[in-house]
Amino acid sequence: MVFRFGVNNWGLRNTSFLERLQKKHIGQSIDLVARLFRLESQVISLANHEMFKMPSSRSSTV
Repeated sequence: MVFRFGVNNWGLRNTSFLERLQKKHIGQSIDLVARLFRLESQVISLANHEMFKMPSSRSSTV
């Protein structure tokens, strides 16, 4: 295999396995944080919706 200018015969950059693994884990971490943020937003939205459905103590007649 001949490397020229940091590119191998398949046109791929000559990065180490560890570098590729780190980039993959960073990408996965970012994806997980984004998913958690969306889930948190959905939970807050649902909680707010449920709060409006509950009768308030001031408006109830006894």
